[in-house]
Amino acid sequence: LIRAERLQDKGLLEYLPLQDATPDRLRDSIASILDNRGQYRERMEAFALTGLEGILARLRQFKDRAALVKYSN
Repeated sequence: LIRAERLQDKGLLEYLPLQDATPDRLRDSIASILDNRGQYRERMEAFALTGLEGILARLRQFKDRAALVKYSN
């Protein structure tokens, strides 16, 4: 939910809460996305997907710390 709201704030998607998901709202939301697909495409192309890089950096930190502990004992 939090991620969906943040991505909506960045204009990357339209979040529609389940309680608001009527057939008319779904239709209007889909139509809006299709009508503005160029804007969505541009925003998505500009959005940095850095999750894997962050995970790799954390793993390297853990590995470095483990090496320090191993050699300090």
